[in-house]
Amino acid sequence: MSLLDDYMAQVQYYKKAGSIGAGLLSDRPDISLGPQGLLGQMQSAGAKYMERVSDPLSYYQQNPEAQGLGTVTPMFDLMDLATGGGKGAMFGAAKKGARSLMDRVSSIGDAPLRGSPMPANIPNRGLLNIGPNPDAEAAAVDYAKRSGMSYSPIQQLNPVDPEFGALAAREYELMRHDPTNPFVADSYTQMKKELVGQYDAMLRQGIKPEFDTNPYPTSPYESLVDLIENKRLKVFPTNAGYGSADQAIDISQNPLLEMSPYKISGQPATYNDLFRAVHDFQGHSKSGAGFRAAGEDNAYLSHAGTMRGPARRALGSETRGQNSFLNFGPDGAKNRSAGIEDTIFADQKVGNLPNYITEKGTPELYARQQRFDQLRSSDNTGLEGAIDDSGNLRLVHYSPRPVERIDPNNYGKGLSGRTVSERNRSAHPDFVNRSFYGIEATDNPYKKEYGLGSNKVETQIDAAQVYDAQKDVDGLWKAAKGDPTKAERNIFDAGFSGYFVNNKQLGKVAAIFDPLDITNKLMIPLAVVGTGLLAADEENEKVGLLGNAI
Repeated sequence: MSLLDDYMAQVQYYKKAGSIGAGLLSDRPDISLGPQGLLGQMQSAGAKYMERVSDPLSYYQQNPEAQGLGTVTPMFDLMDLATGGGKGAMFGAAKKGARSLMDRVSSIGDAPLRGSPMPANIPNRGLLNIGPNPDAEAAAVDYAKRSGMSYSPIQQLNPVDPEFGALAAREYELMRHDPTNPFVADSYTQMKKELVGQYDAMLRQGIKPEFDTNPYPTSPYESLVDLIENKRLKVFPTNAGYGSADQAIDISQNPLLEMSPYKISGQPATYNDLFRAVHDFQGHSKSGAGFRAAGEDNAYLSHAGTMRGPARRALGSETRGQNSFLNFGPDGAKNRSAGIEDTIFADQKVGNLPNYITEKGTPELYARQQRFDQLRSSDNTGLEGAIDDSGNLRLVHYSPRPVERIDPNNYGKGLSGRTVSERNRSAHPDFVNRSFYGIEATDNPYKKEYGLGSNKVETQIDAAQVYDAQKDVDGLWKAAKGDPTKAERNIFDAGFSGYFVNNKQLGKVAAIFDPLDITNKLMIPLAVVGTGLLAADEENEKVGLLGNAI
């Protein structure tokens, strides 16, 4: 094995070791250093690594973003990760570090979920491993039964994902503040309704919320302890602080600022006050998730398991969107290690993020991905030839002008919207804006229709997020009873980013509800004029893309 091979093998060991091995060696070695320089880097990284695994507690206290080594069986996790999945020379150091950790930590709550962070270091209390709150789990089950909704609890806590965090932060930044949009308004109306039900379920577990303008000043983890030990939750009142420092409270701009039917500490409580209480209970306490970047995103996933459809979209904007912007937006580097008084919060906006942002990491998406992977293993997705190694579906789009981003809110400005039936259908309150794409699959690939622009671009999306309307395995199209507009709304509300069909004349085509950045610009011959299928467009719009399917 060459020195470079050994270098890259060591990089992979550190990646397998998780955050405790992060940043020790670059993914791309600096060849200009020469053999001795590279060897020196590897030896230095090895020494730092051994120091970390010998005393992991010190490293994790100094690096609060580190995740994933403090579960109910930290010895086994630490040994497995620190050895890179089998580097036996490090066994002794890992074992010593794990035993040292176990001897110094007490626990409350249920057994921590897989991937839980290192114990919290709470002033005046010391190290404490905080597991899921059984009262919160009981409240979630109770609410699901009473509301008739399904409940999908998370089974693990995920490490921080900076790449996705930056993507979610950008989408939040681009998201329009649009409280009067019917879809946005509906999502917040549904969220308020579900918050009331979940707040009631929390009260039935004996939890006592109370207002406090300085709750848990030494550590937010005190709130999780307070909930488990005292069934109490201190809530910072909305009228004492909301949004960024220079953002005024305007009730007309946010439905959550309206008064709820409840009082807390004898004072009228807004829906936002209910949300703060319920999210701490169903998001953080139910899962044991922390309060830094990874913890906040896991809290979203935990709470999202109790919400569906439109309500989950509002929850995603209020939690995942804002927290991603806080941790990975323009001030993210500072915010990730700042105290509460120095944190620069995101402006409050009322809008909906793309479904691929709200669904990422949910049990529902995992189930879709597993189902898709099973079909993929037998070449039965219907999309063969258009899927990359990561499971992303390549989509092509034609525009009359150069574009960097394809936004469904532009629906009706191109070929779509030219006919009366198209305009009538798009005026329906359930109509979901979409962008149309071709799928250049091996079987029955998309054929460019006449009248489209000559700028061919390519984008991609997780193929599991694109519903197969013809197979209709979830019965979303069938449930609409012949109404294509309702069927598309069902698909959208189920969390899918769009759907595809095998069209008789156009080939494989997709309607995508999410805005997507283009990933590739492609040249096409000017002589390409398409296949003259405009005559079929009106009929397609009458019955949805499925109407002319094979």
